Amino acid sequence: YGIEVQDDKKNNYIFLSPFSDYTEILNKKSISYLSKKKNLCFKFISPKIIKNPNIALDGYVHRLYFKNYNQWKNNIADYRFKRYLKENYKVGIEIKIENSNKILSDFYYLFKKQRFLKFSKLSQPKTFFYKIYQSYISKNDGFIISAFIKKKLVSSIIFILDREKKIAFYKYVCNDRKYKVKTSNILISESIKKLYKLKINKIFFDFSSFSSKGLIKFKESIGCNRYYRYIYRDKNYFL
Repeated sequence: YGIEVQDDKKNNYIFLSPFSDYTEILNKKSISYLSKKKNLCFKFISPKIIKNPNIALDGYVHRLYFKNYNQWKNNIADYRFKRYLKENYKVGIEIKIENSNKILSDFYYLFKKQRFLKFSKLSQPKTFFYKIYQSYISKNDGFIISAFIKKKLVSSIIFILDREKKIAFYKYVCNDRKYKVKTSNILISESIKKLYKLKINKIFFDFSSFSSKGLIKFKESIGCNRYYRYIYRDKNYFL
C-alpha cells in the first residue's frame, strides 16, 4: 500500500500514496525507467497530456494547497462549497475525531457497502485498512474524522499523513446520499482546521474518472487543482 521505486543508485523516482494512487509528477526519464520493467502496472499524474501509445489517459487527480484555514475558506474555497458551512446546515450534526478500532470497523462497513451499491465493485479487504491503521493511525500519522446524525454514523474520512512532505491522503465514505452534501463539506472544513494545526498544507483528494462530473465539480469547489492521471500496463500484466 505504499512503495518507492528506486534505480540502481537508490534514486527515488515515484511516490505511491497509502491508498494506491501515485501523487508525484513523473519526468520522461522516470517514465522510461518504469516502462522497461516487466509485468508492471503504474499510475502517475502530469499537468499535460502525454502522447505515448503505451500510456492511457485515465482521469483526473485533485490536490488542494493552502496556507492556513482562513486563507482556504476566504480565498480558495468556492461559494458552492462554503454555503453548506453555514450554521443552519450544522444543526443536528456531530463531528468526532477518533482513532479507535471500532470507528475503523464502522468506516469499513460503510466503505464496503458504498463500493458495492454505488460502483458495483468490491472493496479492499478489511486487513488492508487494519494495516493502514497499524502503520499510520496508531502512530499518530493519521486520524479518522466522522459525522453523526442522531448518533448514527453517516460519513467518515480516513486521513494518512506524510509529515515530511506536509501532505495528507484521504479516503471518504458516506452512508446515505441525502446526508452527503451537508456532512462532507463540514467534515472537510473541520479536517483542514485539524491538518493546519498538524502543519499539513496539502491534501490529496484521490482519483476521479472523466464520467464523474459531479465529483469533479465538488472537488474543484473545495479549491483543488486538477492533474491528468495516466496508467501504464506492461503487456504481460493481467491483474
